[in-house]
Amino acid sequence: MAPASCLGVKHRQVCTPAGSPRSSRLRSHEDSTTSSEGEDESEDTNDSEYEEKSEDTDEEVTTDAAGHGGEKKDKKDKEDKGESGRCPDARLKFVRHLSTAPVTITFTIRVERTFLERDWNVYRRFKAPEPKSALLRDAENDGDVYLLTKDGTKVAAQSAVLMKVPYFSALLEPHWKRKPQTPGQQLELDLPCPVEKTALQIFLNYVYGDTGPLFRILPLHAQVLQDILRLADACDVPALCSEIDGFVEVTKENAQLWLQWLREMRGSNIELSSIRKQMVGHLKQVFSEAVMWEDLDDDQLAALVAFGHDLRNRES
Repeated sequence: MAPASCLGVKHRQVCTPAGSPRSSRLRSHEDSTTSSEGEDESEDTNDSEYEEKSEDTDEEVTTDAAGHGGEKKDKKDKEDKGESGRCPDARLKFVRHLSTAPVTITFTIRVERTFLERDWNVYRRFKAPEPKSALLRDAENDGDVYLLTKDGTKVAAQSAVLMKVPYFSALLEPHWKRKPQTPGQQLELDLPCPVEKTALQIFLNYVYGDTGPLFRILPLHAQVLQDILRLADACDVPALCSEIDGFVEVTKENAQLWLQWLREMRGSNIELSSIRKQMVGHLKQVFSEAVMWEDLDDDQLAALVAFGHDLRNRES
């Protein structure tokens, strides 16, 4: 684009691109105006250059009398102007205000944690409130009662927890009434039935609210489960008996032990419907597979007939 030319007419600047028809008319008007003012002034004007300084932009523009514009000295203003055909006075000025005030930005981040079942069990164990079974671990230091096992081993416990068991409540209440408890006093108590230390510890964990040790016993371990059942029945804790009755497994290997134990517990209030049902099913299977009815003699057949009559009489 050709450089712009500026012409001052009666204190007003008019900007036109060089070479345009209007620019030619303005130049003719300029020539006629300068010639009317005098020959000397016209020659001085044609031979010299004038400088015009814009007050708004502080930019100097050099032009000659022919209207040909010189290059602008301020290149940055040329870029800001955006159009080379505008005069400085006609150009709009845009001022960018930059704020230096500090800005505070608050972020809220939501974190979702996904746990595997194994990790969640570990997390829950550390975060969940400890049950009363935690007191049992400290019973060796602050326990006030010692329970004697079958072989004479002492197992510590707290009387405040044992008071909810009917058997121990009946023993402790009269004792504390006769002789008030003093700090550091320790009392030894016999169990209602002799059991091993393992069975007693599992029983105490259940009383303290921890069923974990109970369900870590294999359902086939008849001896330990029978000791716990015997102790729970003697201490009047039917809920523990129901728990064991629900997961015991009677097999060919331990069926004889359970049959003998049921005979020993005859007359007890304990309800062991699942164990008895498994025993009956196991005996029926054994008889159907092992008994050869054709090989029975007369006395054996007579005994079976009498046994059948007794069963019918009991049902009636």
